[in-house]
Parts: sequence; C-alpha cells; structure tokens
Amino acid sequence: MNELAIKLRERIPFLRFVSDDIYFALDFSEFFLPNDFVNGVRRRLEDELFAYVMTYKFSGISLDADLRRYLCGNLKMKKLSAEKLLVLRLYEEKVIPFGVSFGVYERPIEYVKKTMISL
Repeated sequence: MNELAIKLRERIPFLRFVSDDIYFALDFSEFFLPNDFVNGVRRRLEDELFAYVMTYKFSGISLDADLRRYLCGNLKMKKLSAEKLLVLRLYEEKVIPFGVSFGVYERPIEYVKKTMISL
C-alpha cells in the first residue's frame, strides 16, 4: 500500500470519504503532504468555503493526463463566486512559499459522472 496515500488520509480527513478503488488508483505525485502550518491554513479555508480543500504541489497536471488518475477527474470541483475566489487567492498566498496550491471540492463529496471523465 502507498505510504503517502496513508499519510495523506491521516492529515486530510475528507480523503477517507473517497472510495478506496478510486483513491488508491490516483497519481499521488501531484499531492503535497501538508506540514502543520499548511494544514492549518487548509482547514481554515475548508471552513471559510464550506468545501473540501486538497493540497497540491504548485506545478499543475499534464494536459495529456488520464483524468481518472487525478482527484479533479473523480470529484466535483466547488463552483466559487468571485468573492470566494478572492478568499481562495488570499489563502493560497500564505502557502505559495511552500510550493502549494489548493483544489476545492464539493462538500459533501460528489463524484464526476464517468462519461465526463472519458471525454
């Protein structure tokens, strides 16, 4: 079993709600295992946006990637108003020095329809 996958579920509790068959098939290279500071910022942002927030390495994903291997290809992203996007930007400014960006997902978790993934 992937040691990083286990540690991420310990630090980011909402990942425990992602089904194991999806979770353990993900590409974990894009995720950032948050230290205490980054995790505190992440948790406050979750409360502020009433959404689940994932920590990513500030590098993006390959455009030719198989989206089924990425969290954003399996979970619905939270639609944010302009005001909430500003909140996200302010929180991300706190963690950019760590090379981190955030992904914001619906709370409770909603899965992307499989037909959308195969496009």
